[in-house]
Amino acid sequence: MRLFKTPAFFEEFSNSLNGKSVVDLGCGARKFPGALGIDIMPSAEVDIVHNLDTFPYPLQSESCDAVVLNHVVEHLSSLPPVMDEIHRILRDKGRCWIATPHFTDADSWADPTHKYHFSVRSMNGFDKLFDI
Repeated sequence: MRLFKTPAFFEEFSNSLNGKSVVDLGCGARKFPGALGIDIMPSAEVDIVHNLDTFPYPLQSESCDAVVLNHVVEHLSSLPPVMDEIHRILRDKGRCWIATPHFTDADSWADPTHKYHFSVRSMNGFDKLFDI
């Protein structure tokens, strides 16, 4: 698995997923095109209503090629079990794209539902879990 932490990788990531199984965790109303959308709030874009702070996720192990979390991780209660679930549902060589505001961005602090504030190094501890 390759864990991408910046939007600069998004175009390459997106282009590599043609015909692949993608899960968009916390998709809200803007689901990644062609993905299976999971969110706590029901909407037209949501395929599975599920609280991402409740484990395990309602997906089979090794069931997808890619996972997208677009401005989601900053809202979750604990990142390690979320990363464990991502690792569990991804197939071998699976990919994950995470976008979150940088802690120096005013938007990181403007939303009172943000529980965490991240830097470019915040995900470094997960490299052993994902064999990066």
